[in-house]
Amino acid sequence: MADNISSKDIRVFSFIWSIILLILASLLFDSHRQWSIAFGALILVLTVTSIFLPKTLLRPYTWWVNIGELIGSIMGRVIMFILFFGLFTPISLFFKVIGKDPLSKKIDISKNSYWIERSKQPESMKNQF
Repeated sequence: MADNISSKDIRVFSFIWSIILLILASLLFDSHRQWSIAFGALILVLTVTSIFLPKTLLRPYTWWVNIGELIGSIMGRVIMFILFFGLFTPISLFFKVIGKDPLSKKIDISKNSYWIERSKQPESMKNQF
């Protein structure tokens, strides 16, 4: 992963964190002036480092990307869980209660075949688009 990371990516990462720290420093300026000054110094170091020596910020960048991938992996699973059990399961239970089978999955022993005859024949496969 470290081979395909450009200096521009690291600079963008650094500038975004500088903006976040600047907002935090400005919010803390009245109540916690020492923290605000410390954040200001960190902003200065981070910005200067990202401009002149961006590869020195490679390790924090890769850590941040890995944390983001981990959070994305977990949240993807959580969202799919909520979607499945919060949306699809109630719809399925509702269809079972009213006796609807939209996919025609019920087994009918009296049928010889489950083949569905088309009422309209498909046209030529030429000029599909």
